[in-house]
Amino acid sequence: MGFYFFSYFANLKYMPVERSAGIIVFRNTPKGRRFLVIRSHRKKPQIGKKKFSKEHWDFPKGWLEKREKGIEAARREAKEEVGIKKIELLPDFKETVQYFTWREGRPILKFVAMFLGRTQTFKVKLSWEHDKYGWLAYKDASKMITLPPMKKALEKAERFLKGMANRV
Repeated sequence: MGFYFFSYFANLKYMPVERSAGIIVFRNTPKGRRFLVIRSHRKKPQIGKKKFSKEHWDFPKGWLEKREKGIEAARREAKEEVGIKKIELLPDFKETVQYFTWREGRPILKFVAMFLGRTQTFKVKLSWEHDKYGWLAYKDASKMITLPPMKKALEKAERFLKGMANRV
C-alpha cells in the first residue's frame, strides 16, 4: 500500500490543478436554517480511481476565469448555476477544500475556495448543469452532499453559524 501510494502521487508536480470557488448558500426559515444543495446528473461521472456516481450533490461552485478572484467567481457561479444574485457573504468565513477530481480517467488536484452566504430568497433557477435542488436542514444536507471534503466544509459552516448565534 505504501509504495502504491507513493508512486501514485509521486508526480503531483506534473499533475494538472484546478482552482474553483463556490458558496455554501443558506437561508433562515421559521423551521430553522436551510442549506441549498444542487444535483448534477451525468451518465458516468468519475469521482475516484475506480468509483463512479450518477448523482453528484454539491454547492454552487465552478472554475475561476482568467484574472478572476475567488469571491467574484463564487458570486458568478451562484448566479449562473442557481439564479441567485442577492447573497450576503459572511466576511469571516472561507474554507479551502482540496480533493481529487477525475477527467478522462486521470486525477486532477482541485482547490475550491468556499464562502458562506445568506440569502432571503427561496427561488432557484437551475442551469443546464443541474437537474435538482433542495433547501435542507444541516443534517439532511450533510447526508446528501457527495464528496467528504465538501461535507467537512458544510460542518465548519454550521459550527461557524452556531458560534455567531452564541455571540449575539
